[in-house]
Amino acid sequence: MIDTIGERLKKARKYAGMTQLDLAKAIDAKQGAISDLENGRNNSSTKLVEMAICTGVNAEWLSTGKGEMVTESKKCAISQGIDQLCVYPIYRDEQIGRVLKGEQVTTNDFEPVVKRSDENAYWIVIEDDSMQTIFQPKNLVLINPNLTPAPGDYVIATDNTDKVMLRKWRDCGFDETLGQEYTQLIALNPDYPTTDSRFSNFKIYGVATEHRIKLR
Repeated sequence: MIDTIGERLKKARKYAGMTQLDLAKAIDAKQGAISDLENGRNNSSTKLVEMAICTGVNAEWLSTGKGEMVTESKKCAISQGIDQLCVYPIYRDEQIGRVLKGEQVTTNDFEPVVKRSDENAYWIVIEDDSMQTIFQPKNLVLINPNLTPAPGDYVIATDNTDKVMLRKWRDCGFDETLGQEYTQLIALNPDYPTTDSRFSNFKIYGVATEHRIKLR
């Protein structure tokens, strides 16, 4: 039996393949707090349940050493009395294009979600003002790559230039002149143009399911 919280936390973190910094970012804490626990300089934390969920281990085992270590999923866990919490990676502007091309992208930034999304979901960071006033630079948006857009949804897409955009999706119906259905990608900021499927071969890669504001 592993006797201390620090030893159990270290084992849980290694089981999840996370560094101390990874875990600290996932639970919005300082790396030093993780280090203090693992090295026995501190023997308690108010974030033990979050640590257990993020590393995919049983919260009671991490807190007391009782029961089995491993829960059903490495990414998600359910603890009695709390909702399901999952952690998804955060990608920034220079990384998103690579993700959409199917490349493997490594990030040290993660953000938890209360309620499991698609296993391939990820957060993007808003980098420009094209979707103001609803979406501001530095805001986070959770993208589910396996959802089909419905009217009013916000989507992530690329246009003819491979530019990655977050836009509001609009089903415009049937164009009698061209004899085809068409859709549009709408920028909320009027200074940015509307992208129209009749004139641009844009591609949608996922639907936004959650919006989170980060102040700093």
